[in-house]
Amino acid sequence: MSQPKSPILDVKDISISVKTDAGEKVVVRDFTYHVDAQETLCIAGESGSGKSISSLAVMGLLPKTSARVTSGQAILDGTDLLQLPEQQMQHIRGNDIAMIFQEPMTSLNPVMTIGDQLREVLRFHKSMQGGQASKLALDMLEAVRLSEAKKRLDQYPHELSGGMRQRVMIAMSLLCSPKVLIADEPTTALDVTIQAQMLTLMKELQREFDTGLILITHDMGVVAEMADRVLVVNQGNMVEEGDVNAIFHAPQETYTQKLIGDLPKLGSMTGIEPRLKTDADETPIPLLDIKDLSVRFDIAGGILQRTVKRVHAVEKVSLHLHKGETLSLVGESGCGKSTTGRALLNLVDWKGSIKVEGEDLRASLKRDSLAARRKIQMIFQDPYASLNPRKTVGDLVQEPLVIHKIGDVADQKDKVAQLFKRVGLDPSHISQYPHEFSGGQRQRICIARALALNPKIIVADESVSALDVTVQAQVLDLLGELQDELGLSYLFISHDMAVVEKVSHRVAVMYMGQIVEIGARDKVFENPQHDYTKSLLAAVPVPDPNKRKKRSMIVGEEIPSPVHDLSYKPNFLNLMEVEHNHFVAT
Repeated sequence: MSQPKSPILDVKDISISVKTDAGEKVVVRDFTYHVDAQETLCIAGESGSGKSISSLAVMGLLPKTSARVTSGQAILDGTDLLQLPEQQMQHIRGNDIAMIFQEPMTSLNPVMTIGDQLREVLRFHKSMQGGQASKLALDMLEAVRLSEAKKRLDQYPHELSGGMRQRVMIAMSLLCSPKVLIADEPTTALDVTIQAQMLTLMKELQREFDTGLILITHDMGVVAEMADRVLVVNQGNMVEEGDVNAIFHAPQETYTQKLIGDLPKLGSMTGIEPRLKTDADETPIPLLDIKDLSVRFDIAGGILQRTVKRVHAVEKVSLHLHKGETLSLVGESGCGKSTTGRALLNLVDWKGSIKVEGEDLRASLKRDSLAARRKIQMIFQDPYASLNPRKTVGDLVQEPLVIHKIGDVADQKDKVAQLFKRVGLDPSHISQYPHEFSGGQRQRICIARALALNPKIIVADESVSALDVTVQAQVLDLLGELQDELGLSYLFISHDMAVVEKVSHRVAVMYMGQIVEIGARDKVFENPQHDYTKSLLAAVPVPDPNKRKKRSMIVGEEIPSPVHDLSYKPNFLNLMEVEHNHFVAT
């Protein structure tokens, strides 16, 4: 009788503590899991659940001064990694066990070429030099389907797109054919189509290299697409573990049920016609009317620093927005959607016509810039980067009232307290600083600040993309309540098609700075006409392991560069109405 096969990595009862002002705090309690060759174990949970720090412990990458493993084992090929000195771990990391991090730009050395960084791994672990190392580096870039792989060897990280950089990280992690690959949120920062490419790529390479994959994520759609087994964790505790089908179709724990239930599902709004609370027919003049909006950025070069090239970020975009309506702008990074939002706030130079409540924006800004700016406010993607860490959150929410000289100090304080209550925060916390709040709470603070001036329009630029699924659901519910209560209009910028379907009345799809499809939400999602729209929808992971999409290996195609010579003349697209309230580029 054959003996059962041993797992290639076996983690047993690992516990981790971190130092705080109040003493040591346990952040991981008795995590136990294993992974076999060619198996994918997904560790799923929200931020702060312990999923990333437990993997850093296995890799021997915990900060020595502030965190330590208090108990447990991590057995790889019969060796307990937690007992090895750093010198030995340096030879195991990258060779027998490797890790891909969430943000490739911070993982790659900005002053070394891609080729040098790949060759460095081979020189350290394989004592490989010169042409042999260069050939293997090139072969690996081709294996991860990076376009123009030979050219990329001589480029620096900043010259590549996010998807390309993540391919480089995958190539680097697989150079030495590790037995175990840990991928920590490897697709969270990527657009939906690039995410689909990365997931397909990792699955194919896993089979090719006979690797065990531990995928850390909070996206249950990705879990359903990739996992063989799932470990659900919350607040440092193991919640539930099992086969992916059992976790999704018969979850036992309340937390697992909530994690799956809160996930926006593409198609959940099928058959539901979007309707405005405020009748648009009563106000025939749109609240926002944009015609032929163009934004271009000059690139200087040469000794005299003259303009040598130009970025055509937005070209001849026309759209409108009614009171109480949510218009979503969707597309991949670099398509111009965020630049369009910034133009509305006059944060970039633009050409064309923008009218708010029938008034020309340029004329309004010239006449009374503060009054004009009060009508449109913005919520940014990263709430922590949007908030001054040296100011209390009360001062940050009060700041717009001070700048616009609205009310005296007492009135302003009262208004801040009201805003905190309205966005679901305790007014007693207004004297605290941004770092004392969670990601979801910080985004609520940003929403409160945006509401301080009673705007007509809010530009929400990827405002929930960095949040965990349950927190994301809470913030989306809040935005919906505020729209119903205050009659707000949203320009909702996102690459998450499932979220867009949930919140939108109308949807505009952008590609290379132009709108290729626009119409009512149900018509764009249920009857997409443009090939690019279809590709965006097809790339969305389905949160059901029984409906995994059979994707072939996808070459690393990227959106063509918007940088052109000065002689370049854009090919403007004409929109044709294919059905009522549904327009597609010809």
